Amino acid sequence: MTDGGSGPAISPAVVDKFKPIECAQVADVHRLLGLGCVLQGLYPLRPESRICGPALTIRQVPLQDRRRWDLQETSIIELIQSAQAGTVIVIDAGGRLDVSAGFGGNAATLAVQRQLGGIVIDGACRDSAAIIDTGFPTFVRGTTHPPSHGVYRATCINSEPIQLGSGAAAISVGPGDLVLGDRDGIVVVPVSRAVEVLALAQERQEVDLEIRELLASGRGPEDRTFQELRSRARRLQGLGTTD
Repeated sequence: MTDGGSGPAISPAVVDKFKPIECAQVADVHRLLGLGCVLQGLYPLRPESRICGPALTIRQVPLQDRRRWDLQETSIIELIQSAQAGTVIVIDAGGRLDVSAGFGGNAATLAVQRQLGGIVIDGACRDSAAIIDTGFPTFVRGTTHPPSHGVYRATCINSEPIQLGSGAAAISVGPGDLVLGDRDGIVVVPVSRAVEVLALAQERQEVDLEIRELLASGRGPEDRTFQELRSRARRLQGLGTTD
């Protein structure tokens, strides 16, 4: 059902090292490196949900002959069944909220059983209460009732980059790119830049944690160590070191 991700892949060891890093730290590093890979507008159904895993990408396009939808449809159940554990399914549904992108409670139940890492939909899901009950990390633009049967067909299944968002705020996601998400939005790490981003994001997080410890202990902007850490943080954010 998928092409198996015949291109470059991020190693499981690198994925695991990204998991404890806050998405905000990765977004800061993206600014430093000039990477346009941060997206707002897609949020988790459960605010505490987080995702971190390689992308399996899908684009959904409108059907031309809706009477023969059953001959053209690739169901989300089939895609989940073929996906590897830890995978994050990413669906470009064009931001549509009038119908679901084919993902609901049954699909979420199977995704949990298959140990997938999560799903990101630039569009809507249905059965949101049932999905929340499964605990499966689900990031969407909205929720709705109508199903996708007879409306969409899946194309570009893990074969080429897809788009999330629109206009100047849009980003692309390629097969195998690392997808991270928390309650603030989505961050994508291009597969070819993963090791580089990881090293900088680890440093950015370390600096931020040290700053928090200083603030919690009562030390603030007048403290020399705080000033040095703030300068490092700004450098890692691509902001320079000028106070």
